[in-house]
Amino acid sequence: MGLSAWLALVACILVGGAATLAWAHRVGVVRPAAAGLAAQGVITIGLYAAIGLWAPDAIVYDDLGQEFAASWKGGPDPSEVTDGKEAFPVMLGAVYFVVGTAPGIGLVLNWASHGLLIPALAALAKRADLPSGPTAWVVALFPPALFWSALLLRESITWLLMAVFLYALVGLARGITVRDLAIMVAALVALMWFRGTAAVILAGVSMVVLVLTAKLRTLLPRCGVAMLAMLVLSPRLASLLFGYTTVDDIEAKRSDLSNADTSFGGEAGGDVEGTVATSFLDSAIRVALGPYPWEWPSLGAPFALDAALWLAILGLAVLGWWRASNRLRLLLVVLPALALAGALMITSANYGTMQRLRVQTSVLLTPMAAAGFTFLAAWWRSRLDRKAG
Repeated sequence: MGLSAWLALVACILVGGAATLAWAHRVGVVRPAAAGLAAQGVITIGLYAAIGLWAPDAIVYDDLGQEFAASWKGGPDPSEVTDGKEAFPVMLGAVYFVVGTAPGIGLVLNWASHGLLIPALAALAKRADLPSGPTAWVVALFPPALFWSALLLRESITWLLMAVFLYALVGLARGITVRDLAIMVAALVALMWFRGTAAVILAGVSMVVLVLTAKLRTLLPRCGVAMLAMLVLSPRLASLLFGYTTVDDIEAKRSDLSNADTSFGGEAGGDVEGTVATSFLDSAIRVALGPYPWEWPSLGAPFALDAALWLAILGLAVLGWWRASNRLRLLLVVLPALALAGALMITSANYGTMQRLRVQTSVLLTPMAAAGFTFLAAWWRSRLDRKAG
């Protein structure tokens, strides 16, 4: 990298770190935010130094960024990007256009996005009357989030936009304000360009829940919010859903995904046979509970750890929701998060992509899981005190 790239890299670190800590100070979670920034920084630098970009999708995004930058300088047109995925390669292209090819800056932007995710989820937890401090600590040090944010992928930016969207949504459930409407629309528009299918799922399910949980006096305003969200989605809705509208479309995508060593069938091309119903059911169970313990030796330790952490988050989230006094309002967070897992159940065919995309649900369930953990910790302390007494 040249001097301009290094200066841009330092500027992104300073701005990203300052923005994270400023927001964390406002929410009251400075220590977990600082710990998260440090942990993410170490893992990002370590992975990049050891294996470079490594992940196939990261290499594709880097190549696309270079193609966009070259095109804007008078070169050939870049390769076509799938609708709903354009923002990340365009963002990299803008960086490369200004300072030259510098994937390190893209990694820093992901680092900053993960940092901002910590106060974003803590603020969401506060609005939902859930524990903000434990939420911040969990997301700051959650191993799958740290790992996937360390690669040149759009994961951490996607999580941040989802968290901000739900933060606004929970606020709108308490009362309609221009500020929360603006935040909701901005997050939804950005998400449409970073991960379009997730934007459709998140907005569609959350708006249904928002309307169905309304009281008579709030029904009309909430219907207005839902109409606004659908209006924002409408120009891109058909293109974002293209390829996911029929069973044959989905089966074709699942067949492509099964051509991987981590296929649900245990080998490339291994699991999309049998009836459509049994195939989807198998995928649903694997997304909900997999990888299974007997598959861990062949898949490796990272998959085993991911499975254990997922089940822990899911179990604690169920406990946290069950113990909450405002369970109906918390459905605004729970059901959209579970809808993302539901979509994954329908479209998945290998553990590699499933593991990465399931983190979306894990991250959004973090405030609920933190509530469950807080209850368990209090119960355990009470039990120890009784024994000591």
